[in-house]
Amino acid sequence: MSEFVADASAVLAFARGEPGEKRVAKVRGDCLVVSLNLLEAFSKLVRYEMPVDQVQGFLREAFPRVEAVDRRLAETAAALHATTRTLGLSYADCACLAFGAARQATILTADRRWKELKLDVTVELIR
Repeated sequence: MSEFVADASAVLAFARGEPGEKRVAKVRGDCLVVSLNLLEAFSKLVRYEMPVDQVQGFLREAFPRVEAVDRRLAETAAALHATTRTLGLSYADCACLAFGAARQATILTADRRWKELKLDVTVELIR
């Protein structure tokens, strides 16, 4: 079984019916989300005027597999963030990339900049 890690842009594409939604829907059962990416997607959905309880229910059902950021992941993501500053990656982006690399999972994103990264990780653009 292949494992996938969805970044915030992939979660948002699925939640909002944006381009790439179908790809995320197809592998959602095998998808993990890092807690920082959940935080980012949750916040943006609320800013898009979706009620908090609706966002909470939707994300719990749609993406039940959430991985917390532990010390090792935080350190790896922080080092990645420091070395990729020119690409403008967020801490959540770096946590997702570090987690995906550690799990040897395919990372789903809509962020085209990630294809420029010279990392030992598989990045799949959803659109």
